[in-house]
Order: sequence, then structure tokens, then C-alpha cells
Amino acid sequence: MKRYAEAADTYKAFDDYIAEYNIELSMDNLTEYGNKFEANYKADRRDSALAVAAYVFENIDSVVKKQKRNITLPSSAAVSTMASSSTCCPTRL
Repeated sequence: MKRYAEAADTYKAFDDYIAEYNIELSMDNLTEYGNKFEANYKADRRDSALAVAAYVFENIDSVVKKQKRNITLPSSAAVSTMASSSTCCPTRL
């Protein structure tokens, strides 16, 4: 249990990093929150684990929607780059 307590303490820095750099939630970040949940739960910090689970539960829907939107709609910069690339599309006659 001591190793999980050390891991849970380390995840406090993760929260500080997210807040300090105003990082948007993503699927990768939510995965890290899953690891944070596990560390707190197995360190017998049930209140902290519950808080992490609630945070993930409250935010997962918007993160999934955002990811789907980004996959289906490429950014205008990406479209512009693809259109101007000579290897992208054959020249029409």
C-alpha cells in the first residue's frame, strides 16, 4: 500500500501541472486520471478516489464529443496544407 500512497502523492503534481498550464482535457489526460484513481483507491484514500472518479465522470462526455468532432472535421489549416501539397492530389486536366 505504501507504493500506491507514493503514486497518489505524485499525482498531486499532475493536477498542479494541468492547472498551471491550463491544459485542456483529452482522452490521454483522462487515462492519467484513471491511473490517479487507482493509486488513491489502492492507497485506501477512498475520498480522493471518489473525487477523481466524479471528475472523470463529469467530463468524459464532453471529451469524447470533442474527440469525435476533431476526427470527423479536420482543421482548416490541415485542409489548406493538404490542398496545397503537390503530392496530395493529382492535377485535374
